[in-house]
Amino acid sequence: MGLFVLNITLLRAQDAHFLSVDDLFKQGVENSLKLKSDKINETIATQEINVAKTVMLPDISVDLADGYIGKVTVFTDGLTKPVYPYMPNWSQNYIVGLSEPIYTGGKIKRNIEKAALQKELAQLTSNKDKSELKLVLMSKYLELFRLYKQKDVMNRNIEDAKQRLHDIQGMKKQGMITGK
Repeated sequence: MGLFVLNITLLRAQDAHFLSVDDLFKQGVENSLKLKSDKINETIATQEINVAKTVMLPDISVDLADGYIGKVTVFTDGLTKPVYPYMPNWSQNYIVGLSEPIYTGGKIKRNIEKAALQKELAQLTSNKDKSELKLVLMSKYLELFRLYKQKDVMNRNIEDAKQRLHDIQGMKKQGMITGK
C-alpha cells in the first residue's frame, strides 16, 4: 500500500495521469506482505501433505551391538580342575529391522486428508486476500481518478469564470452594464 501512495506522489510531481490498472494490480500483488505470508502458508501446507504421506513408507532400522567377552572358565570335576577353553573375545550382533504400517484405523489417511484440506484452505485464503487487495486498490484508483477529473472540472470552471469576468468588464466599459 505504501508503494501505491509513493507512485501517486511521483505521478503528481510529474503531473501525469497514467497508471494502468494492470500495473496497479501487479505492483500491489508483488508488494503485499499479506500475500507473501499466504504464499508461505501454502508452501507449509504442501510440506505437511508430504510429511503425512511419509508415514505410509516403511521404516528401516539398522542396529549394531558389540562387546567383549571375558575369559571363560569351565569346571569339569567339581571346583578342582578348571578348564579354559578357547572362545573369541569379541561379540558382535547385527540387526536390520523393517517395519511397515499395515493397519492404523485410517489415521494416516485422515492425516493426509487433513493436510490436503489445510492446503486448500491456504489457497482459498490467498485468493480471498488477493481479491480484497485488488478491490481496495481499485477503489483507491477510482478515487484518485475522480479527484483528477474533479480538478480538471474546477480548472475549466475557473477558466470559464475568468472569461465571464473579462466579458462583464468589457460590457461595463462599453456602458452596457452599470454598477448599480
